[in-house]
Amino acid sequence: MADEAASGWDLLQLLCCNLASGAAEATRKVCMLANCSSNESRSRDHEGNGFPQAIDQSFGKRTSTMIENEIKEIIQDQSSVRRAKRFSALVDQFRGGRDVGDLLVLLESTSDKVLGLAAHIVGEIAIDPASAPPIVAKLRELTAHESPTVRAYALTALFPWLKSLDQETRELLARMSRDPEEGVRSLAQMASRRISSS
Repeated sequence: MADEAASGWDLLQLLCCNLASGAAEATRKVCMLANCSSNESRSRDHEGNGFPQAIDQSFGKRTSTMIENEIKEIIQDQSSVRRAKRFSALVDQFRGGRDVGDLLVLLESTSDKVLGLAAHIVGEIAIDPASAPPIVAKLRELTAHESPTVRAYALTALFPWLKSLDQETRELLARMSRDPEEGVRSLAQMASRRISSS
C-alpha cells in the first residue's frame, strides 16, 4: 500500500506541475512512472509467465485494435528509455493528426495504466471541438474512477474543456476538491484557482 501511495503521489505531483507549466518534460517522466506499479497491481497484473495479464485482458475478449497493441507494447517494453521514446512518438502521431477516435478505444480500458496514458495523451494534444464531446464525456466519467492516478489524469486532460461559469464544472471541481487523495484535491483546487482567474 505504501508503494501505491508513493507512486500515485509522484504522478500527481507531476500532473500538478504539468497543469501549471506545460508538458515539456512531463511526457518523458510519465512514461517512466507509468511502468511503476504497486505490489498489489503487480500481483494482479502478472501470472506466472511474466506478462501483464491485466493489459492483455483490459479490452475484453474481442480482437485488439492497432492502438491497443501499440500501447500494450509500450507498457511491456523493459527499457525505460525506449518506452519513453515510443510513448513520445505516439503522442506526436496524435499531434500530427492521428484519429482521436483511437483515444476513445483506450479510454474504455480496464487497465489503470492504459487509462492514465490515454488521458495524458488527450491532455497533450489539441482536439477539434467537433470531435471532443465523447472524449470529454469519458474523461468526466473517469474523474470518479477508483484509482486516484486515473482521476488526476482525467482532470488534467479535462482542463481545457472546463468553463468557469458552467454548473457542471463547478460541481466537478467541488467534488474533486473533497477527494480522499490529497494529490487529487490539490490538483482540483489548483484547477479551480486557474479557472477563476481566467
